Amino acid sequence: MDRRPPGHWVGIRTADCVPVLLADVDGRRVAAVHSGWRGTEARVVARAVEVLGRSGSPAERCRAAIGPCIGRCC
Repeated sequence: MDRRPPGHWVGIRTADCVPVLLADVDGRRVAAVHSGWRGTEARVVARAVEVLGRSGSPAERCRAAIGPCIGRCC
Protein backbone atom coordinates (compact mmCIF):
# COMPACT_ATOMS: atom_id res chain seq x y z
CA MET A 1 0.00 0.00 0.00
CA ASP A 2 1.35 3.41 -0.98
CA ARG A 3 1.72 5.77 1.97
CA ARG A 4 1.49 9.39 0.92
CA PRO A 5 1.21 12.50 3.06
CA PRO A 6 -2.28 13.95 3.70
CA GLY A 7 -3.78 16.06 0.96
CA HIS A 8 -3.26 13.67 -1.96
CA TRP A 9 -6.06 12.43 -4.18
CA VAL A 10 -6.65 8.90 -5.43
CA GLY A 11 -8.67 7.79 -8.42
CA ILE A 12 -8.92 5.34 -11.29
CA ARG A 13 -10.05 5.43 -14.90
CA THR A 14 -12.47 2.87 -16.26
CA ALA A 15 -14.43 2.29 -19.44
CA ASP A 16 -17.15 -0.28 -18.84
CA CYS A 17 -15.76 -1.79 -15.60
CA VAL A 18 -16.84 -0.90 -12.08
CA PRO A 19 -14.86 1.81 -10.27
CA VAL A 20 -14.97 1.43 -6.49
CA LEU A 21 -13.55 4.00 -4.08
CA LEU A 22 -13.02 2.84 -0.49
CA ALA A 23 -12.28 5.05 2.49
CA ASP A 24 -11.97 4.78 6.23
CA VAL A 25 -14.55 7.04 7.89
CA ASP A 26 -11.71 9.22 9.20
CA GLY A 27 -10.43 9.67 5.63
CA ARG A 28 -6.87 8.68 6.47
CA ARG A 29 -6.80 5.46 4.43
CA VAL A 30 -8.33 5.12 0.98
CA ALA A 31 -8.21 2.75 -1.98
CA ALA A 32 -9.33 2.97 -5.59
CA VAL A 33 -10.27 -0.35 -7.18
CA HIS A 34 -10.89 -1.17 -10.85
CA SER A 35 -13.19 -4.18 -10.91
CA GLY A 36 -13.90 -5.73 -14.28
CA TRP A 37 -15.60 -9.09 -14.50
CA ARG A 38 -12.35 -10.92 -13.76
CA GLY A 39 -11.59 -8.70 -10.77
CA THR A 40 -15.12 -9.06 -9.48
CA GLU A 41 -14.88 -12.83 -9.82
CA ALA A 42 -11.51 -12.71 -7.98
CA ARG A 43 -13.09 -10.61 -5.18
CA VAL A 44 -10.69 -7.70 -5.74
CA VAL A 45 -12.81 -5.27 -3.70
CA ALA A 46 -12.94 -7.66 -0.73
CA ARG A 47 -9.18 -8.03 -0.98
CA ALA A 48 -8.76 -4.25 -0.95
CA VAL A 49 -10.91 -4.06 2.19
CA GLU A 50 -8.68 -6.73 3.76
CA VAL A 51 -5.57 -4.68 2.93
CA LEU A 52 -7.16 -1.59 4.48
CA GLY A 53 -7.96 -3.70 7.56
CA ARG A 54 -4.36 -4.85 7.90
CA SER A 55 -3.23 -1.23 7.74
CA GLY A 56 -5.53 -0.18 10.58
CA SER A 57 -8.94 0.42 8.98
CA PRO A 58 -11.28 -2.45 9.85
CA ALA A 59 -14.10 -3.20 7.40
CA GLU A 60 -16.79 -1.81 9.70
CA ARG A 61 -15.11 1.64 9.46
CA CYS A 62 -14.85 1.58 5.65
CA ARG A 63 -17.30 3.16 3.25
CA ALA A 64 -17.57 2.48 -0.48
CA ALA A 65 -18.61 4.60 -3.44
CA ILE A 66 -19.47 2.52 -6.49
CA GLY A 67 -19.29 4.33 -9.81
CA PRO A 68 -21.18 3.77 -13.05
CA CYS A 69 -20.47 0.77 -15.25
CA ILE A 70 -21.87 -1.09 -18.22
CA GLY A 71 -24.93 -3.26 -17.60
CA ARG A 72 -25.54 -6.93 -18.37
CA CYS A 73 -27.80 -5.87 -21.25
CA CYS A 74 -24.86 -4.22 -23.03
